[in-house]
Amino acid sequence: MTVDTLESLPRAFPRTCVPQNLVIREFADVQPLFEKLLAAPLDTREALEKWLLDWSELAGVVEEAGARIYIRSTVDTTSESYRSAFMHWVEHVDPLLKPVTQQLQRKFAASPARKQLDANYAVLERSVLNQLALYRDENIPLQTEIAKLTNRYDEIQGAVTIEFDGRERTPQQMGKLLLEPDRALRERAWRALAQRRLQDADKLDDLYEAQLRLREQVARNAGFADFRAYTFRAYERFDYTPAHCDAYADAVEKVVLPVLARMHEKRRTDMKLDRLRPWDLAADPKGLPPLKP
Repeated sequence: MTVDTLESLPRAFPRTCVPQNLVIREFADVQPLFEKLLAAPLDTREALEKWLLDWSELAGVVEEAGARIYIRSTVDTTSESYRSAFMHWVEHVDPLLKPVTQQLQRKFAASPARKQLDANYAVLERSVLNQLALYRDENIPLQTEIAKLTNRYDEIQGAVTIEFDGRERTPQQMGKLLLEPDRALRERAWRALAQRRLQDADKLDDLYEAQLRLREQVARNAGFADFRAYTFRAYERFDYTPAHCDAYADAVEKVVLPVLARMHEKRRTDMKLDRLRPWDLAADPKGLPPLKP
C-alpha cells in the first residue's frame, strides 16, 4: 500500500473543524483556520475545551500532511519531485507554522479558563508551557537547516547499493545473505557492505559535524549549556535525567554485556569456530538455512 493509497481510505474519525478534503501544500491553505483559533474567545472552560479539540485536530491534520511529504522523500530518495516537495515544506511552510503555534500556546497559557480545567489536562498544560519556555525565533532557521541536513543523510543512505556476484543489491538484500549457512559467502557479503558504507564515511562525518554545530547553537539560544540538556527538555523527559541514563548504561555494562558474552561463546561453540566474527552473528548456529516467508 502506497502513501497515496492511504490518503483515499475512509476516515475513522471525521473532522469537525478542518474541511474533510483540505489539501495542504502551502501555509496559506491553513492560515484561515489558525487565525480563527487565534481570534476565538476562551473565557469559559467549555469554550477552552472545545478550542483545544479544534486545535488538536488542526495540528494533527497539518502534521499528517508534513509526515506524508517527508515519508515520500525517504521512500524514493531519487525522486526530484518528492525532494522538492519536502524542501518546500521545510523552507516555506514549517517556518510559518512554528510561530503561529507559539501564538496559540501563548493564548492557551493566558486564558483565564485554564485554571478551571481538571487534572486530565495537566500533561497537556505542562507540555505547552514547556514548549513556550523553549521557543526562540532565532532557532527557526537553524532547525530548518538541521532538517535539510537530515534529508541529505536520507538521500545518501537511500542511494547505497552494492555490486555483488553480478547483481546490484540494496543493504537489506545484502543483510539476507548474512543468514546463509555458507560462512565464506557471509564474510564476502559483510565485507562488501562494509566497504560500500565506508565510501560515504567522510560525507556522513561532515553532516554530523554540521548538525552538531547547529544543534549546539539551538541549545545556547534557548539558554542551555549543551544540546543534551536542551533535548531532555524538548523531548519532555520530565521523569528522568541524564544521570539516570548514565546509571542505566552502567547497569548494561555490568549485567547485560557478560550475558551477551556467554551467548556469543555458546554460539561460537555451536558453530565450531575458533573465533566469532561479525558475519557469524545472524546465521543459525546449527547451520540451518534461513527461513523463507
